[in-house]
Amino acid sequence: MRHLFYFLSSTFCIGLLFVTACNDPADRSNPTLENAPKPAPMVCVAYVLAQDDSLGAIRNHACETISLAETIRNYTDGLEHINYNGCPAEFKEAFKAHWEAWRQMIPLVEKYPNLRGEMHDLFDVLEEGEHADEFKPLLQAIWDTWGEVEKAKK
Repeated sequence: MRHLFYFLSSTFCIGLLFVTACNDPADRSNPTLENAPKPAPMVCVAYVLAQDDSLGAIRNHACETISLAETIRNYTDGLEHINYNGCPAEFKEAFKAHWEAWRQMIPLVEKYPNLRGEMHDLFDVLEEGEHADEFKPLLQAIWDTWGEVEKAKK
């Protein structure tokens, strides 16, 4: 329970830092994401990575109670709703490719609607299962695109 508290506290602090850095008190007329004030690029990157970390922690365990396809769909929907306004173009492109790689996994995992467990354990099962030849390149694309996100965050 203490770990959850620390995790939520750190996520809140990073979010607060982002909101503080992004909001111009003089411009509150249009709160849409497209018109939101742009934070410093590194603040935006830190915010996006913190949001991904939070969504990823949920994703890793959600498939213990719901399907892996629904879990990944929820995760990628969450990524789509993050405010990338102010992030460097290279980072945005890399992150979009990463979330698209996750989306590409959905049709395969839809073949396993009753598979339950921690996500990495399920991936181990899929890596050795009937659709391993299809699964392995999809998983590799997720890892490869994450490598591009890591490079672009610097």
